[in-house]
Amino acid sequence: MDFEAFVGNPEGLLGRVAERLENGPVDFVDQMQFVEKKQAAGEKYAASAVLLPLELDVPPKEYAVILNKRSTYVQQAGDLCFPGGGTDRKLDGILSRLLEWRILPTGRSDPLRRLLRTSRRERDVFLLVLASVLRESWEEMRLPPWKVEYMGALPTLWMQSFPRVIFPVVGKVRSGWMAKPNWEVESVLRLPLRAFFDPESYANCRFLVSAPSNDGGAVHEWEYPCMVIQSDSGEEILWGATFKILMNFMQRVFDLPVDQINPSREVVKELSPYYFSGKPRA
Repeated sequence: MDFEAFVGNPEGLLGRVAERLENGPVDFVDQMQFVEKKQAAGEKYAASAVLLPLELDVPPKEYAVILNKRSTYVQQAGDLCFPGGGTDRKLDGILSRLLEWRILPTGRSDPLRRLLRTSRRERDVFLLVLASVLRESWEEMRLPPWKVEYMGALPTLWMQSFPRVIFPVVGKVRSGWMAKPNWEVESVLRLPLRAFFDPESYANCRFLVSAPSNDGGAVHEWEYPCMVIQSDSGEEILWGATFKILMNFMQRVFDLPVDQINPSREVVKELSPYYFSGKPRA
């Protein structure tokens, strides 16, 4: 599709997002049941809910995705990610009822009103996930829940390195708030949707991480496709689950030809020794 058709037409872009997400299949109920069975069997499996937040940048009056850069004190230190985390049955259960009763502005969006007309089980799962991302977004970067308008959901994603299933939801972020990262977040970035249509944004990244061993340390290597993002502190690498979810979103909503992207650029990134565990806090 011609992305330029939506430049200067933010409402048209939001309409496209809502239309495409409404017609897409989502597997939240089945995957939540899978996680619950794993947990009932005593396995350490988790359901993680994440928010793909879209916010209008003015200028240039174009939508961008808000991303967090994880601090050194959490797992996957230094990665770019969406706000979100594990679901909390007690806290998120309370917030989900407020959403169902439409007390919060988030609960008044058209896509959510349609969702509330589905089966009880489907409602409960979706509201739990939505409540979780709203709570986590507030905790991580002080994004107020009443500034987020639910727009739809994307299919779940299984993590390869951690026993968890990710449940992504998409939300429009209203203007008039300021990000204040907590200790889990090093910084907050914005990635314009336009960047996904620039072939120069993509690369293959070779990741290096040191791990303890008898000879003083071994270096492990992985190679993955990624996006290279320019930030105030230099180049950032977007890869892994967040990259996959964003590419799925761009393909579904804007017909981005993902299978035709074949980057020639190669970059190298050294991961923190605390990448898989997080650095202990003093």
